Amino acid sequence: MQYGKHPLFLFSFISVIVVAIPIRFIRNIPLLGKAIVSSSNTTMLTTLRITVFILVTLMLLTSIFNLDIALGAFLAGILINVVLKTFSPQQGEEISHKVEVVGFSFLIPVFFITNGMNIDLFKVLAEWQLLIAMVIFIVIVRGLIVFLRESLTKTYSDLETRTEKIALGLYSATGLPIIVAVTSIAEIAGIIESDISAIIITSGGITVLIFPFIANIILSKKV
Repeated sequence: MQYGKHPLFLFSFISVIVVAIPIRFIRNIPLLGKAIVSSSNTTMLTTLRITVFILVTLMLLTSIFNLDIALGAFLAGILINVVLKTFSPQQGEEISHKVEVVGFSFLIPVFFITNGMNIDLFKVLAEWQLLIAMVIFIVIVRGLIVFLRESLTKTYSDLETRTEKIALGLYSATGLPIIVAVTSIAEIAGIIESDISAIIITSGGITVLIFPFIANIILSKKV
């Protein structure tokens, strides 16, 4: 289904409406706003429910307008922040913590599980040269740059030894979450094929599995 030449503008407009109407309504009825805030720490978890409602609504809109789902989640975060600052600034940190709990305990694991299920490990291992090349590329782009910056410039990180800087570079080279997110978007957009996406994601998994382990060994041997 087509929604004109500018679905992004239409999506943005509807997103603002989704949040603006409830804000206007609550402002006209102050007692309602107080009731929502006061019940946020009860079993009703009103503010968390509203947050999830906004998140789900905007993510559904991205699907309707054939936009990336990450855009809906990102915009939901911005709008929710506006709502919290409008009605209850002190609730912002608390709601953020609750959303993190929901995300890290349920939504994010499901995201990684679904991506992992789409990877054919045998096909990935068949392209082991490309897999190794991707791991090396990640080390150079993410880890080596951090190491060189720590070594050649003043970063005020208080890392004095070369061992610590190497360990920091290895930790910085771990990149599974961002790699999964970006490759998923690129695959959906048709920029890369599923086989290449699987190799890139697997290389990201290798960085998370190996690099922190090596960094810990290096740090444990530091005199």
